[in-house]
Amino acid sequence: MSGRAQLGQSVTAVEGENFSGRSELLRLLANAPGTSVQPGHQADERQNAWLGIDAHNYLSGLVQTVGAELELHGIDDSDRRASVRSLLEPVGLSSLLARNPLTLSGGEQVVLALATATLATRDLLAIDCALEQLSPTVRSHALGVLTALGHAGVRTVLADNRLREFRSQVAVASAASLGAPEPRLRPPGLAAARLDDPPAAESIRLDDVTFRYRKGPAVLRGVSFTFEPGQVYFLKGPNGIGKSTLGKLLCGLIKPERGAVLDGHGRALRPWRSPGHTVGYHFQNPDLQLFSTSVAQEFASGGTDVVAAFGLQECLGAHPHDLPFVLRKRVAVAAAFARRRPWLILDEPILGQDDRTALELAAMLSRVAVGACGLIVITHSEWFRTLVHQARILRLTADGLTEEHV
Repeated sequence: MSGRAQLGQSVTAVEGENFSGRSELLRLLANAPGTSVQPGHQADERQNAWLGIDAHNYLSGLVQTVGAELELHGIDDSDRRASVRSLLEPVGLSSLLARNPLTLSGGEQVVLALATATLATRDLLAIDCALEQLSPTVRSHALGVLTALGHAGVRTVLADNRLREFRSQVAVASAASLGAPEPRLRPPGLAAARLDDPPAAESIRLDDVTFRYRKGPAVLRGVSFTFEPGQVYFLKGPNGIGKSTLGKLLCGLIKPERGAVLDGHGRALRPWRSPGHTVGYHFQNPDLQLFSTSVAQEFASGGTDVVAAFGLQECLGAHPHDLPFVLRKRVAVAAAFARRRPWLILDEPILGQDDRTALELAAMLSRVAVGACGLIVITHSEWFRTLVHQARILRLTADGLTEEHV
């Protein structure tokens, strides 16, 4: 890296837009000779680790519990047991050691994958946008742990699209200054086009809803709230509190243990009988949503206006899983819009998306909300919430769902 900017001794954030070469840079830093922390290391002596935005893919899949995953990566014999256990505390993973890792929330999976990556590296840890799935409190704690590991010789280099929300906690360098390769792809942005209107929505009321996963504690406890159409609701809360669970319950993917989902007239909706009929849902993980063999087939039932609005014309012939995560996420969000449901839930829609795309999506949400449909957005980004006009902020806690008046 002679003649270029150098990484800091602890945590360095790489600044750059999508397709600026920053992901390729992180891969080079994690794999190329000459990037080890200790001077004089040879390439085969390095112990670097990589954690991508699709954190679930960085869990082994070989064991059935969180505790066994940590044991598989040598936590019992590691000199950084205390640091790893500290990572687990803010999301309560220490009390979930008997849970199957694949049943964890997205944020909990990120923390577990970060913990195993921390056990695997001695030199450099590269994190590509995975921290975007953490709440501000958990992210700040994780950065504190990584900073402390820096004093033990482990450098962390990360890319993150929400850097504006925590840049004071890290050293910052541009992708170009660190020698990032020239970008090979620059897809168009989102167009300021008007989408076709979905059917008019009615109110949806949750009445004392409780839900628990099999053999687990209650995730939602007595939640009551009325969602009104023509609104954009932002749902916030700690990692693992049940935000995605609430979204899946509203769209009918799961059935409440107790309580009811009602329409504006007090009639039972029972969405689990026809999942996705009234409430569409975009998954936090787009790979759970894309099933076709081409992007065009994801929109086979309509949505040419959506394809244009999301700048996907040049991707139509591609297999969705051949696209990078940032574009898979965009395809999945667009496909959710194309279903034309009266209500739409977007779970972390700006995950992996840079500031430009987030601004364009916020403008789109503001335009859509003028109509008679309803939107519920799950996000940890405080900044993104400020971009949508007249948004209503909801906080989910163990005590229920309440509106924050700002």
